[in-house]
Parts: sequence; structure tokens; C-alpha cells
Amino acid sequence: MSRPSAAVVCTGLVLRVGPGSGHDAGPPLDAAFAPGTATSLPATARTTRLLWTLAGVLTPSGGRITVGDVEVRDPESARVAGVHLVPEDNGLLPSLTARENVLLPGALRADPDAVARTDQVLETLGLTEVGDHLVEELSGGQQQRVAVARALAQDPAVLLAHEPTSALDATTRQLVLGLLVAHARRGRVVVLTTSDPEALGPSDEGDVREGH
Repeated sequence: MSRPSAAVVCTGLVLRVGPGSGHDAGPPLDAAFAPGTATSLPATARTTRLLWTLAGVLTPSGGRITVGDVEVRDPESARVAGVHLVPEDNGLLPSLTARENVLLPGALRADPDAVARTDQVLETLGLTEVGDHLVEELSGGQQQRVAVARALAQDPAVLLAHEPTSALDATTRQLVLGLLVAHARRGRVVVLTTSDPEALGPSDEGDVREGH
């Protein structure tokens, strides 16, 4: 069961340069992403840090992030808030097959619908025939689709994706972007950072404002 959708709100957020760094990455910012919206941001060092901070992986040196009534401070609180990150390197476990990678999070939660959702999303993304292949046997584009499939199978309240279409051809890129927008239309929050001009096309827009 996924967590009910809620707005993502950042207040006075001061991003760090990297894990363990004592240096800040620019002025504080305020941001808000409402349920039902899909927002694409140009991939820069700053927006990438924002994405990883929203996922609880990087700790800000100031400000706060809330998803509904949950304050995101670390990966565990992000998980409780229903946040799922698709990293640029896809984050797949090489010892597992494509299908096992998609199924694993739901299986660990003993989700009774995990198998059905896994098979459905693999079929939607054209991955059924390679479901039993290990990660190293997949092309870069297939690995990217498996990472997106794993995210969608969890039905997260907040789906974050860093460069989710960089290894895809034009047709598959449109399929993936369409699925991300459809996920948002179900009342979820989708935020992606990308250097893909097609992915930076018209989208619902979250409100991101730099502080002074």
C-alpha cells in the first residue's frame, strides 16, 4: 500500500556540495511540488543536489523538506514519506535479474500485489522477454527502463528521477515520459532532472525560487 499523496515543500533549503561537505551549494531556495504535477528541471549540479536532498540521501545544511506531515531528513524518513529515487546509474543489483530487481522492494514489504504489478509494468515497458536476464546482459537502455519499472511498481507518492531517458531512443523515451506523466496524473508528484530537450518540453511546473 502506497502512502497517500501530499505536496512536497522545501523551505529555506540550503544544499550541500556533497556528502560530508561543509560547503554550501548556492543560496537557499524554496520549492513546492503539488500532487498531480510532473516537473522537469534542467540537469545541473544544483538541481541534481536538490533531487538527492529530496530523496534524503544528502543532508541540507539549513531549511527543511516536508512531504505532507513527514519531514524528510534521511533515507528512512524519505521512505516513510513515500519517496522513490531513480538515480542516473539506475541503482540495479547486478546479482539479480531484471524482474527480480523490479519485484524486490514489494517482496520485502510482503506486498500481495507485488508480482502482478511487476509483471504489468515490465510488459508496459517492453521488458517481459528480458525479465530473466541479469543486469549485465541488458543494454543501457534496457537497464534504464528496468529502473523506471522498479519505481513505478512501487506506486510512490513522490517519484524522483535523474536523467531517466539518457540512454533511450526517441520512441522509448516518449513511452517512459508518458508513463511518468501518467503517474503524476494519478495524484502523485514527479520531479525529474534531465539534459534531454524532449524531456524538458511542456510539463506541469513546480515552483522553485532562489533565496537571497
